[in-house]
Amino acid sequence: MSLKSKRRAILLDSEIQDLYGAPKLAFEQKRYYFSLNDPELDALRSIRDRYNRVYFILLLGYFKVKPVVLNIRYSDVRDDLLFIAGEFFPDMKLGRKNLSPMQKVRIYRRIFQLLDYQSFDDDSEAALSMRAGVAAAASIDSRFLFDESTDFLAKHRIAIPKYTVLQRVVSRAIASERQRLADILSHSMSPSLSESVDAILDDDTATTLNSVRQSARNFSLSELEKELRIHQQIEPLIDDIDAVIQQLGLSLSNLEHFCSMVDYYTPTKLRRFDRMTRSLYLICYLHLKHRQVTEHLADAFIHHCRKLQQEAKTYAEDTAYQEWKEAVANVGKGATLLRLFIDDSIDGSVPFSEIRQRAAGVMRPKQIESLCRYLTDQKQSQAFYIWEYYDQQTELIEQTLRPIFLALKFQSSTTTRALGAQIERSQFNLDSCGSIREIDRRLIRPRHLPFVATDSAINPARFEVLLYLLVQGKLDGHLFIPQSPKHCSLADDLVDDDIWKHRRKLIKSSLLNRINTAPKQLMRSMQKELATTLDQVGDRIQKGDNRNVILRSRSGKTQWRLPSSGAKSLLNNPFFEQLNQVNIADLMRFVDQETGFLDTFDHVRQVQARQAVNANNLIAAIIANGTNYGLYRMAHISDRSYEGY
Repeated sequence: MSLKSKRRAILLDSEIQDLYGAPKLAFEQKRYYFSLNDPELDALRSIRDRYNRVYFILLLGYFKVKPVVLNIRYSDVRDDLLFIAGEFFPDMKLGRKNLSPMQKVRIYRRIFQLLDYQSFDDDSEAALSMRAGVAAAASIDSRFLFDESTDFLAKHRIAIPKYTVLQRVVSRAIASERQRLADILSHSMSPSLSESVDAILDDDTATTLNSVRQSARNFSLSELEKELRIHQQIEPLIDDIDAVIQQLGLSLSNLEHFCSMVDYYTPTKLRRFDRMTRSLYLICYLHLKHRQVTEHLADAFIHHCRKLQQEAKTYAEDTAYQEWKEAVANVGKGATLLRLFIDDSIDGSVPFSEIRQRAAGVMRPKQIESLCRYLTDQKQSQAFYIWEYYDQQTELIEQTLRPIFLALKFQSSTTTRALGAQIERSQFNLDSCGSIREIDRRLIRPRHLPFVATDSAINPARFEVLLYLLVQGKLDGHLFIPQSPKHCSLADDLVDDDIWKHRRKLIKSSLLNRINTAPKQLMRSMQKELATTLDQVGDRIQKGDNRNVILRSRSGKTQWRLPSSGAKSLLNNPFFEQLNQVNIADLMRFVDQETGFLDTFDHVRQVQARQAVNANNLIAAIIANGTNYGLYRMAHISDRSYEGY
């Protein structure tokens, strides 16, 4: 990477004009910004030339609006000049005259003294460049750095310089941060990792960028197999990648920025970058991709476990009802079974096995058992049928839940240490021999014990199901998946002890005034601000300026009420009743046809970000969120499906 970089386009033309052009002020704003206090009047009187006086008031008012040194022409500010002349110099005839550069410098010098500002000079640029370099470590986004630069200038009361100057500062900060990352990357990446990362761009290798880019669209087995393949491809490299990421000290914003470059560029274009830039993009991409895949696998694991439990409960309820219903219908057959015991045609020497065989011809053993429970009014427990359903789901357990369970790395808390140890042993057993051999009986609750264990042994298949359900239940904050942002421990998101030791320095370097203010002083200033605001609100109500509150005095007691104009105010103005009503969706389609605003929306899932936007689905989603209906409710009341969003 090279420090040489051209100036970056940061603002739109309209934004540049808004910042560096003359403000467009309403009449009341002109009266406010072009009014002068005593020190400003004294400064005005010290200026001899009337034209310079008018321009002094003009530039002073503009500087109060935004602290920018403006390059203005008479034609741009004619209306404001006429307003100022009419307010301060009624008898003055204002002609077309522009300020000379020297006159403008002198006027701004007076303005800086009055408002306690300073002009932007070489020292200011050096300080700003240093601050921008620090901010670039937080986010390399040029707009973020531009905003940070203007905040820094505002805090230190420095006038905002020309746009090209800020472009230069921001571009240098970005180039410097990239060079810093390249230097770290050059000595922190091992040759083997560098080769493996570069190999992803080769179409001849097993792990290609196109294969890694694929993501599951849902939690079906075929889609989850894609995620598992990606996980298996990245997993051998992830420890080395995470170590490099740790040394780079990247913020989440920069991590996501560099990651997005891989989605933005094709493999062919990525190969054209220098090796350090290419490696930086790919390492950030693989790091976040691994976390994304891990989180998706964890969500899929939870989804299928919950679905398994729900379906098992439904199966148990349906099966119990059907068996009870069948038992009622088999009462008549029960009489046939009883007659076998009093049938004189059956010789006493006939083996009982033959009688059982005859009974089986009347009813199946399971039906006989159900009939016996019905006659004794003893229903089978729901748990029996639930575990019966689990036994039938061998394919789901072995082909979906087990591969996900083996792919995830879990971290236990103080309350789940036994479960964490069992997870490690189970993953080793399942990976090596296909079944769980080492089982901690303490994890089996008494209500599960009759169905999972006998006096002598534990059913490994049923314990595997129980283990998965235990893991799913503990992922609510007692068991963690470190590589998943959603399921990681709270401690992983907190500042570590080494950084916390330097908290005073970090707080001091922050541009947030409230953080740098002592708590007692901050509370006093906030209390004073609140009291002042309350007084102002009371004065406005008392003077009648607030039309939303009506004061009335009865018997010497002042009361207030909200204005009420009756039911007529709820109706539309008669003018609008003459217009044809337009459906909001049709209106949005018309606006999109004229402006193309729907094209600016990006799908929250990277998988679908490259797909063509369905305008009807997007409009429905905007209306659903804008009216607080939500996507679920909108899907129920419209012809749009929830999956389509």
